[in-house]
Amino acid sequence: KNHVQDRLHIGGPELLRNTQQQYDVLIANILAQPLLSLRQHFAHLLKPQGIWAISGLLHEQADAIEHAYREHLQPTARTQHEDWILIAGKQIHSNHS
Repeated sequence: KNHVQDRLHIGGPELLRNTQQQYDVLIANILAQPLLSLRQHFAHLLKPQGIWAISGLLHEQADAIEHAYREHLQPTARTQHEDWILIAGKQIHSNHS
């Protein structure tokens, strides 16, 4: 409806593993273990100062996930809805080492 289909890429983690393209925004709604294993790759997928949001986390998993993400990405916000958590942030590295 808002005519962004030519700029929006939607797919599972396997699709993301095979791309070298970088994005302005990355949103992932998957379970904690895949979010942990993909965090470095997510950092490589984001353009400098890109923004990200991850969800699919239970309240008791959020601190560990946020801590793990700090190695590659800067968390800036956390939102809770019932027992589910969304963590959002921005890319902090201009060089994806």
